[in-house]
Amino acid sequence: RCRELYPELCAAVDKIAPSMKGRETEALHAACLAKSLRAAELSSTSAEDGLDPPSSKAEEADRTTWRVWDAYAKSLLCLSFDDHPYWCAMNDPGEAKAMLAPSSEHEYMDMMAGDVVAMYQCIKKHVPEHLLGPRLDLGIFLQARLCILTRVFQLDGDSCMVPVNDCFNHSADPGLTWSWDDDRKDM
Repeated sequence: RCRELYPELCAAVDKIAPSMKGRETEALHAACLAKSLRAAELSSTSAEDGLDPPSSKAEEADRTTWRVWDAYAKSLLCLSFDDHPYWCAMNDPGEAKAMLAPSSEHEYMDMMAGDVVAMYQCIKKHVPEHLLGPRLDLGIFLQARLCILTRVFQLDGDSCMVPVNDCFNHSADPGLTWSWDDDRKDM
């Protein structure tokens, strides 16, 4: 739905796709979700809805869909990734290394945390600020990347987020299965 919700943002990210080296979709989804998270964050301090339809085409979309995505973005803001390895590596690399000693796994964490920063910097440098939304920062971008990393579904080689579905298998004994109906475009 990124392309439907944020067509101008997607077009701008597409232009820098060669610098993403095969990770164009990941960059696109991270930019879109970061924009949605930032809008939700800003709206939580005001009476306005967070996600305003970003284009005239989107304004024709079902308002219920907008409300669902806005509520979902607000719920994703409540997730804490303070203990996630990428966050630990960015926040205190020395502590992250000590936490994993004697393993060298901290090197991978450092590399992946650096990857988040590099993707953020590339997007911030090459995508106009008005398309990203107001004051998009590394913290929101990291939140978006970690939400994607922990909540996407893979469908025919592409990834997608489905509001609420990402919560279904949170149990000590998971038993939910899912499938995609391509004819109905339904999960």
